[in-house]
Order: sequence, then C-alpha cells, then structure tokens
Amino acid sequence: MKNVMDSKNSPFLFNAFEILGLSPDATVESISDALEDGLGRDPANEHQLIAAKDALVRPKSRLVAELNSLLDTPKSAARAIMRQVRSADSSADALIRTALPLAPISRSNLLTHVAETSAQFNDALLVALIDAWAAFDTREILKSLTRVHKAAAFPAPTEKMVADLVHELRRSQADRATMSFVEQPDQAAATMKKVVSVILMSPDSNRIEAADTLLSGYSSQISKSIQYRKSTLFDTLEMLIKNPSNSTNVSEFKSKLLSWDELSQPLQLMENYKGRDEPGSREVFEKVRSSLITIANESKRFDIAFEINETAISVFQELPRASERLTEDRVTLEENLVIFHASTLIEFGDKWRDHYQELSESLSRGKFGSGSVGSAKTLYQAFLTAVAATKGKPSSDMPFAIIRSIAIDINNEFDNPKIAFVLIDGLISSPHFPAASQEMQRQLTEDKRLAQRNSLQEQILKGAKENDNAAAITALRNLEELADTPEERMTFAGTRSVLEKKVAKRKLNWVWLAAGAAFFIWIAVSNNQPRTSSREVFRPSPSPSTYPSPPPITVNPVAVNEWAEQAPDKGSNLVLSVEGIRYCKFESERLSYIRTRISDELVDRFNTEVNDYNSRCGSYRYRDYDMIIVNSQLEGRRTFLQVEAQARIKVWERQVTPPPVTSYPEAAPSAPTAAPVQSPKPDVSADKDVPTDENTQKETQLDLLDPQAAQVVQDILIDLGYLPGPGDGTWGPSSRSALYRFKVSNGLASDDVLDNATIKVLFGGTGSRNDPSRSLSSPYKSASRYPAIDGGKLNPLNTEDAAIINRKLRELGFYDGKNERLWSGKSREALVKFSRLRGLDDRGIWTAAHEQALFGG
Repeated sequence: MKNVMDSKNSPFLFNAFEILGLSPDATVESISDALEDGLGRDPANEHQLIAAKDALVRPKSRLVAELNSLLDTPKSAARAIMRQVRSADSSADALIRTALPLAPISRSNLLTHVAETSAQFNDALLVALIDAWAAFDTREILKSLTRVHKAAAFPAPTEKMVADLVHELRRSQADRATMSFVEQPDQAAATMKKVVSVILMSPDSNRIEAADTLLSGYSSQISKSIQYRKSTLFDTLEMLIKNPSNSTNVSEFKSKLLSWDELSQPLQLMENYKGRDEPGSREVFEKVRSSLITIANESKRFDIAFEINETAISVFQELPRASERLTEDRVTLEENLVIFHASTLIEFGDKWRDHYQELSESLSRGKFGSGSVGSAKTLYQAFLTAVAATKGKPSSDMPFAIIRSIAIDINNEFDNPKIAFVLIDGLISSPHFPAASQEMQRQLTEDKRLAQRNSLQEQILKGAKENDNAAAITALRNLEELADTPEERMTFAGTRSVLEKKVAKRKLNWVWLAAGAAFFIWIAVSNNQPRTSSREVFRPSPSPSTYPSPPPITVNPVAVNEWAEQAPDKGSNLVLSVEGIRYCKFESERLSYIRTRISDELVDRFNTEVNDYNSRCGSYRYRDYDMIIVNSQLEGRRTFLQVEAQARIKVWERQVTPPPVTSYPEAAPSAPTAAPVQSPKPDVSADKDVPTDENTQKETQLDLLDPQAAQVVQDILIDLGYLPGPGDGTWGPSSRSALYRFKVSNGLASDDVLDNATIKVLFGGTGSRNDPSRSLSSPYKSASRYPAIDGGKLNPLNTEDAAIINRKLRELGFYDGKNERLWSGKSREALVKFSRLRGLDDRGIWTAAHEQALFGG
C-alpha cells in the first residue's frame, strides 16, 4: 500500500501497544517483559520503547492508547488486521472493506488511518467515518475498557473520563482525516459537499453531530484559503464601488465570489439544514449586499447592482434570511432599473412643454411611430426603450401611461386634440400595443374615440368661425357615428339638418356639444372610482417632477420602503404622489374594514376619521402609472391593512369613554357614517364578506395562526430590534421570546401573550426599542400556553399541540417536516393538502373544523 505520510506520530499505527507488540489487556508485568524483549531486539530504538512502556502504565495515557487501537475487536482478528495494514500489498479499498463491519472504535481508527495515508478525498470513506462516530456509545466503550482493565489488573476508568477522551478522539481523527485538505482546498470542498449532501439525505441527531466534527476539521484545514479568498473578494468589491462601469471589475467580482463560495458550500449546507445562516457566509453576504446598495444609490448604476444581486441570489441560496432580503432587493432594483432604462422617456414626460411647438410640428408632419421625425422621433425611440425595459413586468403599462398623459395634457392645456389623436393612434398602431394591459388598451381605445370627437368638434368650431358650413356638416356627420347615446346622435343629426337647410345662421359653439365633449379631461377619485369632469378643459398645475426619481435602496430594514404612505394635504383636485395615492387607497381599505366591526361607542371616532379622510382623498388627481403601481400593491397588502385596522380599533377601545347610546349608521358602502359625507368605498364590495349576525361588532383579536398576521407582529418586533429578521409568519420560540422581552421592556405583563395592552403599545408606536445591554428583571423561562381555538381543544401555537397535529398529519402522509413541536410552514403546507382533500378552508389556518376532520374521523 502506498504510504503518503511518514506516520511515526500516528496514534494508530504507532500505538504504544503496537510498539511493544501487546494487546490492550496487557498487565504491568507483561509490559515490563515486552520492554526488555524490545530493548534486546532493537537497542537503537530505546527511547521509543521506554516512552511506550511509560504510556501504558499511566492510567490516562493508557486510555488514550486503548481508544486509538482495535479495542473492540477480538485479539486474533485485530492481529490479522494490523498485518494487513502493514502489508505493502494492501490497497485503500481493501482496508475500507475490512473496516466497515468492525465495531465503532476499531472502525473509526482504521478508516482514519486510511484517510490520512492513502485516500484523502474519498467521500464514501468520510461518510463511513461519520457513521462510525455516530455509532459511538460511551457506555458500551466503557464496558470494553472495563473488561480489558480487569484482565490487565488496572482500575476501571470513570464514565466522564471516557466521554471526554472519546470526544477528543473524534476531534483528533477529524484533524488527521482532513490533514491533506490544506494543499488542495478546492478538491477538499468538492469532497465535503458530497459528504454533507449524503448525510442530509438521511439525517439524525447522531449523524449531524458527527458530521459537525468532520466539518470542524475541514474548516480548520482550509481557514487560510477561505480567509485569503474572502480578502481578495472584499478588495474587488472596493474597486467595483469606486468604478462600477469597469466590466473587468464586475467579472472579477463574480469570479472571486464563486471561488470563495466553493470553499464555503459544505459549511453553508449544514447550517442551512439547521435553519441558520453560516456566520462566515453571513459576513460576506452583508458586505456584498451593502456594496450593491452603495453602487445603486450613490453611482446610480442599477444595472450593475442588479447583476451583482443576481449572482448573490445564486450564491447565498443556502442562507434563508439572506436569500429573502436579496429577493426583496431584486424587486426594488428591477423597478429602479426600469426607471433607469426609461429615464429618457420620463425626462421627456417632464419637459415636453418646453418644446411643445417643435413636438407639435413634428407630429403634424407625420405620425407617432417608426416614420416619426424630429422631436416625435426622439419621443418614439424613448418609448421603445422603455417598452423593452418594462416588458413582462408589473410596470409594463408605464411607457403607455406616460405618452397617454402627454396626449391628455396636449388636448387639455394646448387645446390641440388633433396632435393628441396622433399620439394615441400611434400607441394603438404600434406593434408593442399588445404588451399593454387589457385595462390600458381599453383606456387608449376609448381615448382615441374621444380624441376623434374633440378633433371633429374643433372642425365644427372652425367651420362656424369661417362660415364653412360644408366642413361643419361633414364633421357633424362623423360625430353621429361616434355618439354615445341615441339622444346624442339625434342632437348631432338635428344640428346637421339645420346647417344643411341653412336655417340657422348663428355661430356654433361648444355649449351645443357639452354632452359629448369630454375627452378624459381630468382624473378624479371618488369612492375609489375614476371619474371625468363635465367641463371641457382642465389645466392642471403639475408638480416640478411629474415622474419621481428612482427610489433609493436602504440597508436596513429592507431595500426600500415600498409601502410608505403620506397623508395628502386637505383639499380637492390635488395631484398626489405615489405615497399620497397609497395613503388614500390603503386608508380606504382600513376604514372599510373598521366600518363593519366597530361598536356603537366608536361611531363618533370613526366619523371623525372618515371626515378627515374625505377632506384629503374625496377628490384627487394622479398619474396613471402611479395608480398602476399602487393598485398592484393593494391586493397583496390587504391582510396587513386589516390587521392594522384591528389594532386601531383596539386603541380606540382603550381611549373611548362610553357615551350615551347612539344610533349606529347604515352599513351602506357609499355612506358608512351618520353624517352626510362621502366615505371611502372598498375596492371589493363591502357587502361581499361582511357578517350580518350579532358577532359583527364583537372584539377582533389578532390571529397568530394566520402567517400574515403573525408576520405583521414580527416585522414590528424586528423594526424595534427585539427579533432578528426577517419575519416568516411562523410564530415560534424566537418570536415568543422577542414578544416577552418587548413586554417586559415596556412595563407590560411578564409573559409572551399578545393581549390587548400589548397590541396597543406595539401598534400604537409608543413601544421602546430593544436595548441589548439591558438585563431583564425577570428573564424569559418558559412559553405561556395559548388557549384552544374556538370550538376546539388544541392550539398548534403550543408545542405539545403542534406535535400532536403534526404527528397525525405525518401519519396520514401530509407532513414531512423535521421539528414536530413547531407549527411551521411545513405544517401549514400539510394542512392545506389535507384541507383540499376534505373540502375544508385551505388557507393553512387551523380551525375547529380542521380539528374535527383530522381527529374526529
């Protein structure tokens, strides 16, 4: 057998028992005799022989020698194995086959010897070594030692001494088995990744603990290599921050990150299995993420930041929390990247009024499309770039909305429906028109019809001024085809008849056509529905920047506050920002939810809120693409807004002084208060899901079994520093502990129950931030027991109940999670599958109906 290493220090091959030719049960007398025989045969090796003898007569060093021998193998078999080990003809594979059936101590010693001498990167050997460690049983090992000590007339060791030495044996064997990893770290990483993958395919606590021992040895051997790669990666990031436009720096960064990741992968995989982020990888993630944020915010190179983000998502997928944050960043970067690519169009949308004359002339000479000239050509090319950047994204309507907005303003402000028609018609004729949403296509088609009407009306006015009745008659005939109602068609036909008979000599004016002259003149919102003015021309006073600059990404707590709201100033017909629109839409949702759930005592408070809302959001104007963004956010935010509404009710209930009984207003969608005011109407009819029985006005609690509700609470605790982020909707031990610390720090009850007092402080914005340096007067010891759900006996937020439910779901083949005592995402997935099979509510929220179906047959 090829001997890669001069193993004179190997505690197995050059074991004290082996040096003296003894078995582990040798007595003191036989040890002395063996020394004399050895000195007679090999006097030159006197020092080694005496050292071996001294080791075997001292209790601790003898134990070490015994544990590094074939202790739990019969003497005759042990001697045969050692002859095989020393034979030049023995291969590594042959020794591995010999080792596999041996008892754990003998097996681990022989496998370690093979690993350190002739099979350094054999993943199957390392898995076998892990399994040998996993099979270690301190009591069984103690029995073997006690047996040989009795035969040798030595005192038996204590169980603690054996446990400590067995732990040290595994650590020593891990270091020896991975010794060659130092020189070839990439091959070592590939081998260890295979080893970890095999272990995680069939994990148990003993195998995981044993694998951690080997990973510790691996980490120790490659520490210098991984530190060097991390250092060069950080240097490359610094160069990239200084010059993000240098493509070489970008490529170099990707290469360095992937090279570092190769070494870190085995460690990441194991920590990921445990539900944790590997610390070293977390440090690299934070550095990479902060760098891409700097590049995005300071250099405005969203394209480079997006490219870094894509690579990072792939690299850090074994870090669950990091992966979530990078995915959130990706959404924000995509939005900014869209704005980055659409910046020319957005800038044109801001400044076109300064070049209106040139734009008007270029559009009047041709069309808005591939044949455009001058400013119209510049605008069309910017439109095409923006369409390409937004294709398939939520903002795909933005380019169309910007051109449409320009067309509307040209019609309204400059009284030029002909040019407005050219723009709208160009959008509809564009081969990219199908990329717009159905709603945008509908709006543009209607805009085109109305623009035609306005243009025809302009012809009528011109004909009237110039006494050109023929032109006016032609325009009226065309208007008849575009009439909205039979009555309107009769009006146009009657006017045409008068002109044709030359009975009426008076000048035509706009008043005749008031019913048909509306070209989406101004955009207002009442009851969350857009409406148009009855006036013909509206001249808005736009803010200096119609389209906002790209929102910055922030490092903490999320990439950007995409849910920011800002209450508009009181007044009507104001042009609102995205934040203002978001406030109006979101507040409407909250108030609509509150309306169906408040008691008589809170009606006055509710009316005050509605009056304030109507004074700000009763009628306002907006940019189309801003509304598109907010509407796309509303549906996914609805549960969060309802939870906020519940919290607001709780605060009101604490503050209110019960007044004399008042009448409760009608629960009509358009008039939720007793006062004659226009209140917000929910986007989904309030009558659809509103309960009508006496429970409608009962107290509503936050349901922590609902992952969205739980995540709302987690997000607040994260923001206040009590809980490491991000929230995942699973209300487990870490969330309970964080809530406990919050309550104690804010003078609330010393438990982990989310009661009304806690909700008030938590959602009312009065809670203090976490002070890590502060020790609690009453440390968190155990979780409170949550009451059973209504109509049931269990609550899976309690660990014992979760275990009962999870075990039942596993028994039925639905649950495949690892921690049965935690009501986790795996638990909810299992409940969803079970619910669909049984025709129950399949939102993954535990109810009495689920309990009855699962345990009642």
